[in-house]
Amino acid sequence: MDKLPDLASLTADIRTKLNQTAATRRAIAKDNAADYKVAHGPTAEQIHTQVKVAPRANFSLPFPELKPIDAKSELAQLRGPLELAYITGLIKHFDGRLKDGSLYVGWVDAKTNEPLDDKDVKAAYEKHILAHTGIRMIGESCFFL
Repeated sequence: MDKLPDLASLTADIRTKLNQTAATRRAIAKDNAADYKVAHGPTAEQIHTQVKVAPRANFSLPFPELKPIDAKSELAQLRGPLELAYITGLIKHFDGRLKDGSLYVGWVDAKTNEPLDDKDVKAAYEKHILAHTGIRMIGESCFFL
């Protein structure tokens, strides 16, 4: 800023030009409004009137409190087999009508297209997954080979 010796006068000139442009645009808008009123009648001018809007409540909703995840819960046990069943192509996600015509969104068996509940994935595919993926269960831990 110290490189411009006449900074105050430069900014004053810019501000003056901006104010002149704004005044010109306001005058043009008033003239256009008057032309519109003459051309379309006094009732058409109502669309250009300002409307007062009442202030509204300003809600502030906090982020919901997240509960800690229990590693021994059923959801934690379903995670591995469900993902592996999907990755290996044993199940697929379906969104549409089943053979009987009913609407269904969820997991289906990839071969038969029969609906499959999340909780049933482990029971249905665990043996196949363990036999074909190189995963070995030792106690409650699993190891990838």
